[in-house]
Amino acid sequence: MQRAGHLILKGIIFTVLTALTQIGGIAYAVASLAWSAQRRRHIPTALTRFLVPATAITLYAVMTAFVAPPLAAHWGRQRLPCTQGETLVPATRLTCWLNRGYVSSETLTLLSDLGHDLSRRFPGSRLGVLEGGFPFIDGFPLVPHLSHRDGRKVDLSFFYLDENGNPRPDGSPSTLGYFVYVQPTATDTQPCRNRFTPLRWDFAWLQTDAPNWPMDAQRTQWMVHWLKNRPEVVRLFLEPHLAERLGENGGKLRFQGCQAARHDDHLHVQTR
Repeated sequence: MQRAGHLILKGIIFTVLTALTQIGGIAYAVASLAWSAQRRRHIPTALTRFLVPATAITLYAVMTAFVAPPLAAHWGRQRLPCTQGETLVPATRLTCWLNRGYVSSETLTLLSDLGHDLSRRFPGSRLGVLEGGFPFIDGFPLVPHLSHRDGRKVDLSFFYLDENGNPRPDGSPSTLGYFVYVQPTATDTQPCRNRFTPLRWDFAWLQTDAPNWPMDAQRTQWMVHWLKNRPEVVRLFLEPHLAERLGENGGKLRFQGCQAARHDDHLHVQTR
């Protein structure tokens, strides 16, 4: 019975790590199997409990930094920036640490073009990129997203003003990159008002700790308009109250529906 419980726990850990990072479960499984074999050499169980996670973390770091990027590129996916570039920046480092920032080569080219045009139009501004997809296998779900399974979907951060009303070059009021919302007013269009749906989280407790960064409507509207006019862009998702506020509703800009997560903390972009 104890062995069965141990195997169930290992299965849960493997599943969670795979769902979060795609390759984390593999690193954990290899480390667990390797040190299980070493037990025959009378390595203390307490030491093994330390060595398994330490080895798994080391393997995962090596795979993330040196193995996944070239293999993903061979299959047509490129990693989004993990450092502060001149035009593109990660809105959160979690995207890189969790291997959730891979997109198709064409999508990365689109973002690079957007970043360069942005820096020319608004000197000093940089495009904040959030999650794209995992490095391998079309159709592999990127939890909790309903799409993001083929490298052709990517989320972008809005632009913000600081507490004094000055444009921030980049960044997000959320350390996670998501879940800090540009709240609608009482008169804004809210098709999901007073409707409970499984994935439409409000995370009210996160909003209270977020810094007061108003959305920069000028730069965000410019970004949406630029993307709407690119032929390789199929659709964009944004909450109706923001689409109306920016004057860009209609066309490729759509409402994702009440059965999906809120889109007033980021812009969803889908390419061909």
